[in-house]
Amino acid sequence: MKKIALMLWCIALFNLAFSQTYSPDFLDGRVMFKLKKEVQANPNQLNRIDKHSFSLEEDLANYPALKKALAGFGVSKFERPSYYTGKRELMKIYRITFSDFAKIDEIVDKLALLNIIEFAEKEPIYKTSFVPNDTFHSGTNKWYHTLVGSEAAWNISQGSNSIKVAIVDNAVFGNHLDLTTFLQRDVSDNDNDATPPQDYNTDAGWSHGTHCGGLATADINNNRGIASLGGNVE
Repeated sequence: MKKIALMLWCIALFNLAFSQTYSPDFLDGRVMFKLKKEVQANPNQLNRIDKHSFSLEEDLANYPALKKALAGFGVSKFERPSYYTGKRELMKIYRITFSDFAKIDEIVDKLALLNIIEFAEKEPIYKTSFVPNDTFHSGTNKWYHTLVGSEAAWNISQGSNSIKVAIVDNAVFGNHLDLTTFLQRDVSDNDNDATPPQDYNTDAGWSHGTHCGGLATADINNNRGIASLGGNVE
């Protein structure tokens, strides 16, 4: 019993440590801002340590106006999160990480008053709230969404049936219940029926086009099959 109690206490402590404590909509202790003018980074700091990161850590002491404005807020990290994109406008964007979470609005207001700042804002937490009810949209069955992070886009748009996606492949089962087929063409048979042989054992390779058609355009949120990357596209 003591071991179980200790384990539960550790889990609770872990959750407390990594939960949002100030706002559920914005990251605790994070503010991003953009300078109006480009600042050249110190050549001695330009070694890219992590090739998977675009961020460059800077020394706040090299920015006297910012250091003065941020004094007393417990700034622990000062970086340019998009520096290594090489895009000039993105290189002007900075992020600070600080410990006094409750003063996030005060920090934003203070930065916004500086004439060198174009904008300052809290860093939002992006959430996926729309979850389609398609039968196989779960676990490893939706590997293609997990691979490219497509679900995060559904809060912005779920696609439009005014958009048509062409699947150029060996065959597509045009009457599939999870597909809305706009137009078909079979260049091999020279007709408008792209449906493969009905018997899978005739040639298993024929399934590839239907598979790709489903990943790209399977009808979404229809209690059937999979949810496509394209959402409501046809």
